[in-house]
Amino acid sequence: MGDSSSNLFYRSTKQRSKHNEIYLNKDEEDHWVSEKKGIQKQFTEHFLKLFRSSNQEPQERHCIHNFEIKWEGMQLNLTHVRILDSPFSNEEIKRATFSIASNKSPGPVTPGEVFSKLWEPISSDITAGVHSFLANQKILREWNNTFITLIPKVANPTSVSEFRPISLCNVVYKIISKCLTIRLRQILPEIIGPYQSAFVQGRLMGDAGLVAHELITHIKRRKNGKQPLATIKIDMNKGYDRIRWDFLQKVLQGMCFPEKMGSNDHGIRDLEEAKLIKGIKIARRAPSVSHFFFADDALFFIQADKDGCNNLKATLEKFCDISGEVVNLSKSSIIFSPNISDEERKERKDIMAVTIKSDIGIYLGSPISFSNSKTKDFQFLCDKVSARISSWSASTLTQAGMGGLGIRNVAMFNRAMLYKYAWRCDKQKQDLLSRLYSAKYGILLLQAGGKGVSKPHWSWGFKGMCRVATEFHKETRMKLGTSRDINTTGDKWVNNSEVSFKANTSVQTRQKLSK
Repeated sequence: MGDSSSNLFYRSTKQRSKHNEIYLNKDEEDHWVSEKKGIQKQFTEHFLKLFRSSNQEPQERHCIHNFEIKWEGMQLNLTHVRILDSPFSNEEIKRATFSIASNKSPGPVTPGEVFSKLWEPISSDITAGVHSFLANQKILREWNNTFITLIPKVANPTSVSEFRPISLCNVVYKIISKCLTIRLRQILPEIIGPYQSAFVQGRLMGDAGLVAHELITHIKRRKNGKQPLATIKIDMNKGYDRIRWDFLQKVLQGMCFPEKMGSNDHGIRDLEEAKLIKGIKIARRAPSVSHFFFADDALFFIQADKDGCNNLKATLEKFCDISGEVVNLSKSSIIFSPNISDEERKERKDIMAVTIKSDIGIYLGSPISFSNSKTKDFQFLCDKVSARISSWSASTLTQAGMGGLGIRNVAMFNRAMLYKYAWRCDKQKQDLLSRLYSAKYGILLLQAGGKGVSKPHWSWGFKGMCRVATEFHKETRMKLGTSRDINTTGDKWVNNSEVSFKANTSVQTRQKLSK
């Protein structure tokens, strides 16, 4: 286990150690600090302050108890409670232990691989400890110890705020978390709305990017009409670290979670249902979308009238008051549709107190809106790959040693992922992305690919998906006897080809065919 004791290994280790050391850092007054103790003090004070909730004053600590949350349709039923409340078995604990990655995110004590390799002699102690916590909700101090590593947010960080803290937890802590996560995974799809695409089985990060792309494309093409539209990108300042525990308990209790188990987007949904803000519909039959979340990355889509902006701002402020969160206004932004006047643009911008931008920029690692040159839009990815390859040239590798690095064929891998999305959009018609596509374009993705059609008003994302669907349609055949709906005139189900009928022949095009 581990790396070979070679010249390359020691050179790489020494180089990485130098690269990771912090020699200089700017303080709050923009002065450089070079002393080691001074730098340590800066980081300690910054993160102690950061990890506190924004509401620490005594008069504000109990504001959560005066706040009532409506839980219509979002409470756990008896089946959910039984799933969560049933005792954990030794087999569940073992499964959770073996699901932990061997050498990823190594925390205190030992890597996760040791627990799986030596499971037989240590299993009784581990299961007893996990059972004790799950029954009594008390954890040993040693299990709660973590390493904190700092990840640079920018290429050359100069201040404490340009580092992102990541906690590396104890393996037993991870096992407990895994046990709870596996239970929660069974019920999350039924209690988390379609506007949150993270942490729910069956929902992918790409869904968030494609939904955001479709809505922002609609906004940027809105040149006519009385009602302007807007997208607001909200950045929470260390969202996971600031959130208050009493707020989380209030949410869990309101949703009827069992006590021993102890994000909610109801505030925005209630606003839309009360018509205090109006979401965006990209087509007449499309669902109204007022917000979309991936973890704590929040996008809001609203009709940009004055009352709507005021109500959204008030709701965000109330959420921050009761949860301890803080909106990072310097990193938040708003974009408007072209049919808004300069006076309205300034007024709405002043209400939201965020920066006006021409596009949303990078969202979840990828551009959402595009210029005429896609090469320029994605050049940053090419630059990252080139920089990584250039760093290898300085390593002491022979020409033969440079092969077999496990790099995939990028074009083939990208096509495979797009095939997967085309299939999901066609078969999971109740997903938000599929509903937006079918309402906006009036045609299912694989049907559009089968016909090989493309229209100028289609978004760049949908056109790309249709090109993939065209290739996908050529390579797929429908199998009879699977109880699936088959289009008798459009699908390939007889001798791997479509069936042609004589003119004026009446045919029921979509029906279930069996053997």
